[in-house]
Amino acid sequence: MTCAWQYPASKEADTRLCGNEGHAFCTEHQFIADVLEETEAVTREIYDQRETALTQWKTQVRRFRLLVEHADELAPSAFLKRVHETLPELGRAAMAAVVYTYIGSAPKED
Repeated sequence: MTCAWQYPASKEADTRLCGNEGHAFCTEHQFIADVLEETEAVTREIYDQRETALTQWKTQVRRFRLLVEHADELAPSAFLKRVHETLPELGRAAMAAVVYTYIGSAPKED
């Protein structure tokens, strides 16, 4: 049996097979296929975490905006207390959004 690996750089034009005998994929190409599969899974997970982080960030910003909009209904000390209670969550959400956006947009290595 010939290795069924198709060269990914030119899927449309180049359908050359590996030429190595053995299993459906030769050892080298099976390793490449496994690495590609794992990379795609990690990329999907990072994308999902980024979306979750951005949603949490938007929720925290909405909460902060509502607090500021209703600031005149609160005494200054109560307003400051609420701001100080809100800031840690806002900061965590912002950092998560920044980190996952940075990881997701990192330049791809060739």
